[in-house]
Amino acid sequence: MDNKIGFTLIELIVVIGVTALILGISLSYYNNFTAQQQLRAEARKIVDVLELAKNKAAAGDSPGTCNGGFEGYRINFTAPNSYSINACCGGTCSSIATYTIQSNVSVTIQSSGCIKFRQLAAGLDTSATGCLPFTPTLKSTAFNSPNCLQITIDNSGKVSLNDQTFTSC
Repeated sequence: MDNKIGFTLIELIVVIGVTALILGISLSYYNNFTAQQQLRAEARKIVDVLELAKNKAAAGDSPGTCNGGFEGYRINFTAPNSYSINACCGGTCSSIATYTIQSNVSVTIQSSGCIKFRQLAAGLDTSATGCLPFTPTLKSTAFNSPNCLQITIDNSGKVSLNDQTFTSC
């Protein structure tokens, strides 16, 4: 009697097929998770810049190069890939810093491409030309992910982000 233990070709093909299927599903979930994490990180970065502009304006923190009356700080979005923080003095705004959005995240602006925070905690400057309260929507473009996050800014200047709830877009 021969006591050899072995596997047939069919058994090996089934095991390899099941392993490949599990690996493919796991890779898909991992890619989606990674895209969500990158989207969250980019949304938090934008919220941090908005909060910085709001806090600097509320404190009346004008840059040293401010000629004329300090008016506040303005955030300009150049969708879909960059935004800048600008100090506004004497009717003109000059760029202080420019930020680039990750290549697999795009931003869409629903109403206006900028927002201006007034000095000394006066909230938003809704009279600023082209600057109205807006809702930037961030969308992950990685792996055709249908995930979006929204940042809201109300008239008082409150910046909100619910990064736990993704919306489909």
